[in-house]
Amino acid sequence: MKILIAEQDRDFSSAFSILFGMDSDTVTVVYDGTQVISRLENGQDFDIAVVDESLPRINAKKLLEPLSARNIPVIVLTSEKLTASKLTASPLANEYISLPFLPAELAGLIKSVSDKKKSKEKLEFEDINISVPDFKLCGSIPVTNGEIELFGALIRHEQVSGKHMGPYISALNAKLERLNKNTRIKYLIDEGYRMVKIQNE
Repeated sequence: MKILIAEQDRDFSSAFSILFGMDSDTVTVVYDGTQVISRLENGQDFDIAVVDESLPRINAKKLLEPLSARNIPVIVLTSEKLTASKLTASPLANEYISLPFLPAELAGLIKSVSDKKKSKEKLEFEDINISVPDFKLCGSIPVTNGEIELFGALIRHEQVSGKHMGPYISALNAKLERLNKNTRIKYLIDEGYRMVKIQNE
């Protein structure tokens, strides 16, 4: 896998470059946003990009469009707590991970996002669907890796942790409302979180 790490902290970049290199991944490290653009303009291709949210010169938000235009999924490193407002903002990364985190968490997230990008799966619940490789809800609204994981768990009737999935639940409900769908994720006593029909609001 060809991984681009765009992170201004050189110690962090070096440590993760060594970590992923041990798994025979090809790792390219840059330290500001202009270096990301330069690599893209020079025709370098990547399977995934890990980008610091506060990257200098050109920040992560402004890099999402050129990376997405080349079909490169993006994981954004953020110093903020993950919230529904971040997951409903535009443009949207494929996923966000809040600092601090364990190396294994980032490695697992890279694999999860990369696997979805290569998938041909379409998740469906009545008139709602998520195209997994496109990271799109009903063909139009971007969703994150976490929202796809949540939606898949719900339609398989698996247990969902509100503590860990709370921001994704709120974000997916907001996007369903934006689409004027009459389905929401609700907590049901003795059943846990489920996709349920609601009265038109």
